[in-house]
Amino acid sequence: MTDLVTGLKAGAISGVIYGVISTVMTEIFALTILKGFIMTVLDRAVSQAANSGVTLSASSLYTLTIDLAGIAAFIGGIVAGLILGIIFGALYSRIPGKTPVNRGLLLGLIMWLGLSVLVGLVSLFEYGVYYYLISVADGLVLSLIFGYLLGYFFGMWREPVSSPNATQQ
Repeated sequence: MTDLVTGLKAGAISGVIYGVISTVMTEIFALTILKGFIMTVLDRAVSQAANSGVTLSASSLYTLTIDLAGIAAFIGGIVAGLILGIIFGALYSRIPGKTPVNRGLLLGLIMWLGLSVLVGLVSLFEYGVYYYLISVADGLVLSLIFGYLLGYFFGMWREPVSSPNATQQ
């Protein structure tokens, strides 16, 4: 039970930090590298919406997208941190690795494979290779940061486990 609580605490703190970093990276990518791509997608959406009588501009949708993406990244980081912290605490003794940080990094890699690589395949077919590769690279960096932080805080707050062979004085 104590590993679950420790995992929850470590996940909460890691999730907040992850959320802040994810928000910054999302804003940087959306304002620089992906701006042209995002505007192309929004132009298509505006054209389709115009046929149904909705009047929007791609630039107003872009501004809204930038604002909402940052908020979603931050909130998503916190929620994911709480969930993955509990999972980490529950499975800690079964995760291979000698240190909490190594175990956290492994969980981060698993998170990356599941979310960025596999689930991200949807974006590959919808948005193309360029967007997918940027998302996979961004996801790897963020997942490893999260895994490191989760392992670090978990190890810092985890109570030492007493071995049954320990002698009492």
